Amino acid sequence: MRPTGRRGDVVDLGPDLPLEQQPVGALDGEGDVDRLVRLRPPCRDRPARPADPCLRHHPTRRRRHRRQPSLPARPRPRPHPDADDHQRQPDRPADHARDRPGADARLDWRPKVAPYQVSSTVKTVEAGKPTAITVTATDGGTRIRLSGTIAADAEPLLRTSPIADPAAFGRAALIEALRRAGVQVTADPEGPNPVARLPRDYAGRPRVAEYTSPPYAQYAKLILKVSHNLGANLGICLMAVTAGSNQCEAGFPVLADFLDRAGVDRRQAQLMDGRGGNPADRATPEVLVQMLAYWQRTPDARLFREALPILGVDGLLAENCRSCPARGKVFGKTGAAVGGDALNDRLAVGAITIAGYLDKGGGRFDTFYAGVNGASTPTTDPAGVLSIANDLAMIAAYLQESP
Repeated sequence: MRPTGRRGDVVDLGPDLPLEQQPVGALDGEGDVDRLVRLRPPCRDRPARPADPCLRHHPTRRRRHRRQPSLPARPRPRPHPDADDHQRQPDRPADHARDRPGADARLDWRPKVAPYQVSSTVKTVEAGKPTAITVTATDGGTRIRLSGTIAADAEPLLRTSPIADPAAFGRAALIEALRRAGVQVTADPEGPNPVARLPRDYAGRPRVAEYTSPPYAQYAKLILKVSHNLGANLGICLMAVTAGSNQCEAGFPVLADFLDRAGVDRRQAQLMDGRGGNPADRATPEVLVQMLAYWQRTPDARLFREALPILGVDGLLAENCRSCPARGKVFGKTGAAVGGDALNDRLAVGAITIAGYLDKGGGRFDTFYAGVNGASTPTTDPAGVLSIANDLAMIAAYLQESP
């Protein structure tokens, strides 16, 4: 679901949960953080996802072009010859009435499915003031309320909220979609689901519709481009299915066998979920490079490489280095583990990393890894996390440009 109001107003339908309790939905938004961890592109710039409840708040001030952070003692990358072909769309006109301190933030969300209702008391505050929004869900997650403040100069803010009963949600969404398409449906979308009336099987019955899932490579591309947490966790569950189990934990032995066959030293990694968000999750730079090198030796090398965010082009790296020679030549997956530091009123950066491939020309793709560990931000403003991530993207650009 998605709110809109002063730039930077947004809401979230979804906290971090154990693997087996993951909600439908994922955190998105430029400058948003999932548990102050995942950085993502704006909702408007990412591929559409079914059943992804996202709330978005934002002010309507003119959109500033974000300046790329530069690294001291290094020249900034040279302008890309085609830079003019990759400009952002024109700024939107300012709405000064809505930007005034005390004004209500605009709110929008998706998908709009019964019986979910979203309300907001989020107020705009002066530019430069803190943005702090709380999401509260009651009545089984169907009544969602946003409260707090958003700065007049903040970016659009996006939040997600968990769906407690995915089956009921999916049923209601289907009934409403059929009705919009002109199909008469007598069932109440908010009523009980009479599963006892379903047949034991559908053999011999006329087929009225068929849906064929895309190949998994398409799901993997979505997961990697926008760091889709739910999809990453479901990957472990799908591995479990190949082993004949409906318990997600049974997917880890399948993953272990794959890593052994790939020649990856899995003793240098430890995982308790698919997304890498568990406090126990760890991986050394060496094991990540081993995995990257493995894919380079397979027939799917190009498919995997191009599924990663591409610097200055798409995914989590779309807004970085849009006018430098390395644009389109760095393929990298970012990741972050960030938490609060209540003692010092700041954010503790456990790790922010990027790893992938550098296109050096002539069909040569070098693997690379760059990361920051054990750092902190000056305040609790997530912009400090984004600054570190942006610096890592620029380091990747410099590595690509180096001989």
